[in-house]
Amino acid sequence: MDLPPLQETETPYGRFTEGSAERRGGFDLRLQPYVTTTDEDGSIVYEEEDFPLLWTIIRRDDTRALEQYLVTAQWAIPRAPAIPVGLQEYSADLDYFLFAAQRGALGVLQMLLAHGTESNDPHPSTEIRFKDRGYELLNVAARWGHFDMVKFLLENQPLYADLHGRDPKGFTPITSAADFYSTRFLVAPFPGGVSSIRNEAVINLLLDRGACACDVVLPTGGREKSPDTLLTLAVRWAGPELLKTLIERGADIHAKVIKSKWGLRFWNETGETFEADALFIACTVANFNAVETLIDYSGVDAIEIIHSRDSRGSLPIHWATQNALADGSGQCSAWLLRERVQNITSIIGHLLDLDPTTINAQDNSGNTPLHYATRAIGRHDELYSPVLKLLCDRGGDSSIRNNKGQTPLHTLFKRDGIEPRYETTDEYAPVIDTSAIFTLLAHGANATDVDDDGNTPLHYVAEILHYANAVSVLLDSGADPTRRNLNQETALHRAARGHYRSMHWRITAEERIEAQEDMMQRGSVHDNCVKKSGMRGESVTFQRRKEHWVDQMAVEEVEKVEKVEEVEEVEVVEVVEEGRVEA
Repeated sequence: MDLPPLQETETPYGRFTEGSAERRGGFDLRLQPYVTTTDEDGSIVYEEEDFPLLWTIIRRDDTRALEQYLVTAQWAIPRAPAIPVGLQEYSADLDYFLFAAQRGALGVLQMLLAHGTESNDPHPSTEIRFKDRGYELLNVAARWGHFDMVKFLLENQPLYADLHGRDPKGFTPITSAADFYSTRFLVAPFPGGVSSIRNEAVINLLLDRGACACDVVLPTGGREKSPDTLLTLAVRWAGPELLKTLIERGADIHAKVIKSKWGLRFWNETGETFEADALFIACTVANFNAVETLIDYSGVDAIEIIHSRDSRGSLPIHWATQNALADGSGQCSAWLLRERVQNITSIIGHLLDLDPTTINAQDNSGNTPLHYATRAIGRHDELYSPVLKLLCDRGGDSSIRNNKGQTPLHTLFKRDGIEPRYETTDEYAPVIDTSAIFTLLAHGANATDVDDDGNTPLHYVAEILHYANAVSVLLDSGADPTRRNLNQETALHRAARGHYRSMHWRITAEERIEAQEDMMQRGSVHDNCVKKSGMRGESVTFQRRKEHWVDQMAVEEVEKVEKVEEVEEVEVVEVVEEGRVEA
């Protein structure tokens, strides 16, 4: 049985009635002289300091209340062309034109603009712009996918908008609409949330009205090249139909844009910026449909395009495996990682199907796709393991070293301080999934490998106090806790200054000390056992685990082959039964 709908216990503007001051401790915040309108029940409501009533009216897109409000507060809406400056006079925090545009409150925005442009001047302003406030109305409406508002503003050019106008960040209306990826995880300032469908509709509307498919975002901050084209913005989220439309209307697939290592959270850059095109961007955000579309419509041979390198010497497969959750928050939720991993593996599989020889390709830094995969967000989570397994199954060699002497087993644990902080989906109890370690050890990596700084993988993981299970695996595999790096540090030294990463603020001093002692004891006990047995290298325990792991992978491969054969047999039987195969 469905529950009855909840009844509102208060009218929309009940908090602004005359008696509301008494309910809030007797403080009368009403503006003097009074600015009023009426509630739905006819009661008089009063504006307060900082204009919260006007804010509420705009949020509700309530033209009835706004019309009455303006009768007693015409001064609240400055006359054009002083709208931007006038806003600062009354409240620097409340820009109600911007708020209305973000909310998609078309009725209220129309009324605000109409009121603000009323003038007795025989030569009124022909353009009302908000660039001095840091935005343009059409760009804001387009960014949030408000189709009807965009249409209204386009129909009122040049008074309120310009189809080709740029905001202070260098965006035009159409590039603003294409910048959906940067808003997809934000709390939308309107009911229902953001929608790629709405943004796509806005882009098509702008194209039909004359916007350019080869538009770019102008560089800022002293840069000489554009940080984005319309296409590089769209490939982050758009589907094949929109991308085909843009390409057919002139978007350049091969146009290079400038990207920042900090913006993409890449970890191995020596310079601050580098160049890349739309295919690289599509790979790094794991938009499989975009990758397919760009390769199909590139105008060149598929092998040639997947062998194209960026200014770092990286191939598209490097970008796909270096994939980051580029929402800027560093969050690593389970549902997002699960979705992202599925797309990453699809892209990797597609690129390797086109050319399997790229599996161990090295870029200018010596990194292979496996190196990048072991540095991706979520890499220590069980949900991420299919990426590493796919790369290794397709020939990935985890013994290859980069220019710093690091194997993928080193980079699995090493941090340079630039990646988002979450490596697992459980922020409160992050424990590494050891299958990643076993996968790398089974495909060439060795726990005793030393990089150019003299560090073994154990040096890096010993610092992470909640990864004691990983320490045990490495010790079982022959890692030496007493081996010193170039700074004369052992893994035990690293453990002594270990930390809980993102959990440090929730951990007491006693808990940290206990974890440090546990980590150091594991190393000490293991070292004593090795000395007594006279054994170095892989322990019996690890040898058994490794053999089991290799056997398990072999069984999985056999099962895959058997499934394929079963499917083929069923297909043949079905064909015979349908009479399509002659005896």
